[in-house]
Amino acid sequence: MNHTFASTRRRLGLGAIAVAAALAVAPFAASAQAAYPSKPINLIVPFS
Repeated sequence: MNHTFASTRRRLGLGAIAVAAALAVAPFAASAQAAYPSKPINLIVPFS
């Protein structure tokens, strides 16, 4: 039973680290996006 408890605890710890790393990196990924498109988009509607 101790082996299962240790394995579960390790898995939860690694999951918490992964979530913390993802949350730490998320703002940098969002700010790295360029302003796309840089020009206005013209929509052509065949029938109006």
